[in-house]
Amino acid sequence: MLIAGLQKLTLLDFPGKTACTVFTPGCNFRCPFCHNALLVTDIDGGTFLDEEEFFSFLSKRKGILEGVAITGGEPTLQRDLPLFIKRIKDLGFLVKLDTNGTNPEMLGTLIEEGLAHNSDLNIAKLHVDAAKAFLRNAQGELFPSLELGANGETARFKNSDNDPQTESKFFFGAEASWELDIFGKLQNARKAAVANVEEQAAYAQAVQVELIATIATSYYQLEMYDAQIKDTRDIITSWDESIRAQKALMAVGETTSDEVSQAEASKLDAGEKLEELQILMIQTENELCALLGRYSSHIDRGDFQASCEHLPQISKIHIQALAARPDIRKAEAALKSAFYATNKARAELYPSLTLSGSIGWTNDAGEVVYPAGMLTK
Repeated sequence: MLIAGLQKLTLLDFPGKTACTVFTPGCNFRCPFCHNALLVTDIDGGTFLDEEEFFSFLSKRKGILEGVAITGGEPTLQRDLPLFIKRIKDLGFLVKLDTNGTNPEMLGTLIEEGLAHNSDLNIAKLHVDAAKAFLRNAQGELFPSLELGANGETARFKNSDNDPQTESKFFFGAEASWELDIFGKLQNARKAAVANVEEQAAYAQAVQVELIATIATSYYQLEMYDAQIKDTRDIITSWDESIRAQKALMAVGETTSDEVSQAEASKLDAGEKLEELQILMIQTENELCALLGRYSSHIDRGDFQASCEHLPQISKIHIQALAARPDIRKAEAALKSAFYATNKARAELYPSLTLSGSIGWTNDAGEVVYPAGMLTK
């Protein structure tokens, strides 16, 4: 991670937090009004701050600083930015990222983070593992079972001559049993377990698809709120200019106080809408952070207009695509599982036939036997 500069304390770059600011070099834009132009046009590798030196500084500021603001230049051009942010968060600091929004690959990074840490998806994957374990158990029921056992005992007593005597008994053997699947009980149990695995796998995929869709929807909602907030602020600025003009006209008798009051009321309405949009934006950020399995923090995003230009237009979806929907496949697998479970229950009404046998080595066949003999059954 290239660090071109460090401001050790800021009360402005991270609103509402005491923070430090990290400056990264390089940018894919050449804006004439950039206030950090030297980070773009005059990059000197010798002036970079060592990353470990920065984290050493940050460790000493625990309990003093609340967050880290990362700006540039354009920070998203740094390939190891996600790892850099993770190390900062592992130290307990919040992170604010300033970007020009021209790197939509960061949305892919957020989706990958959500797939890795979302609790609902992880639970669904555990359900798949549990279903596979039940399937292995059902498959094992089709084969003979084998049990190995061993025991021994020693008894001390006195015989009729009042002499002490010791008697030892031992047994070591194996027992096998095999239930014949005459009426299809075991096969139906296996097929029901297979269908259950398919159902849980389809459910996990449905959770994954819904998670990706929710993350993407929340991401574009945040971009939309940013655009609406910007437009609302422009409207408030326009009303400020209108109010100043109306007051100037009223001073020379060209307008009345009613028109000025109406303009001020319209400005207040716009201010109220601005506050509502900001609240909605914060709520959406918190909901998205919950999906990503991270603490509530700022979500880096791009420009809404640019995103709309790059979104593909889907004119139609073929009806055969419904067969690939995970919720449809989950319902089909649930029906199959219920069908085989019903067949298994019917087979339970009939007698079962089990073949069994045992073989072992013992020295006890009702009396002391010397030498020990082999018993078969």
